[in-house]
Amino acid sequence: MPDEKVKCLYCQTENNVSEQSCTNCGMPVPTKSPESANTRRGFFKKWYWLVFIFCIVMMFYLPR
Repeated sequence: MPDEKVKCLYCQTENNVSEQSCTNCGMPVPTKSPESANTRRGFFKKWYWLVFIFCIVMMFYLPR
C-alpha cells in the first residue's frame, strides 16, 4: 500500500510508510504506528472476547 501514511512520533507529520526518515524533522519513521488499523483491530478483538467470556461466565454464575 504505497498511499498508507504513518505519523512521526516526534513532530506528528504524516509520512509514507516506505520512507526511512521524516520529511519534516529527519527522525526515523516508526515501522509500526500505534494508530494503525491493525493495532486498533487487535485491541478491539481482545476486549471483545474478554467481555464475551465475562458475560458467559456471569450467565452461569449469577442466580436465576
